Amino acid sequence: MTLTPDRRVDAQIKFYATSDAPDLGKLEASSRKLLADNLVKNRLPQALSAIAGAANHSRHAGLVAVAQGDLTGWKSVERYCRIREACSPRSGIKAAALAQALASPLLFLEWLDGAAFNGTTTAVELFFTEHPEEGQQGCELAMFASWCHRRIQGVPSPLEPLSGPLRELTLASALPDLPSGLLESVCEFQLSNFGLREEDGTQFVLFSILPLWWYALARARSAKNLPTPRPDHALFSTALAELPDKPTGYRLEDDELFPVISDLQRQLAPND
Repeated sequence: MTLTPDRRVDAQIKFYATSDAPDLGKLEASSRKLLADNLVKNRLPQALSAIAGAANHSRHAGLVAVAQGDLTGWKSVERYCRIREACSPRSGIKAAALAQALASPLLFLEWLDGAAFNGTTTAVELFFTEHPEEGQQGCELAMFASWCHRRIQGVPSPLEPLSGPLRELTLASALPDLPSGLLESVCEFQLSNFGLREEDGTQFVLFSILPLWWYALARARSAKNLPTPRPDHALFSTALAELPDKPTGYRLEDDELFPVISDLQRQLAPND
């Protein structure tokens, strides 16, 4: 049975809102053991991956908290994003290949930091320039942010146009008035394509219920003094659609994992 938009969103919110808060101490203890094992064996890239894996627990805990009405949960989401970004390789093909995995965390951070999504644009364009054979599935949202940023700034994008309603919205992004119903069509596209499990319609992949594309569009249009209406869609009826408009107070430099991340990145840095 195909779920209606309202039921799909309600199902996801119910999933988060009825989830028990994860035992972060227990989960992170397991990840720390894996980290320690990799450090002892001098497996430095795997050690960074273990840290990034530990941060996933913060992401889930944060989304559960926000869905249950505790907006301080965004701080845990920001922690995940900052650590995920800090643990990524700094150069080479591996860094480009991580553009897909980092796209949503980068968008979230650039929104918090008041940036113009330059980092996301660069990462996505680098990935698809160096790996043109790769499909776009899973990276449509970040590609939209890239196209939108370039188009509104009047700068050509090296990427091929997207398809579907995201392409339509990209082409219309600089218009004074957006076509009626287009934003709602993108909401439907998001629910239908960003990780919705067909067998039960209740699980979404990382960040896929967060309308980051709308925030990217609004930020880009705001730079040109263009208004961006909120879509009349169930996706925007939840606390998870109300992103904080400034950093939450989390500081990576104060995190106990920061010295470990910094040391690993220093050891893994290519020699000049």
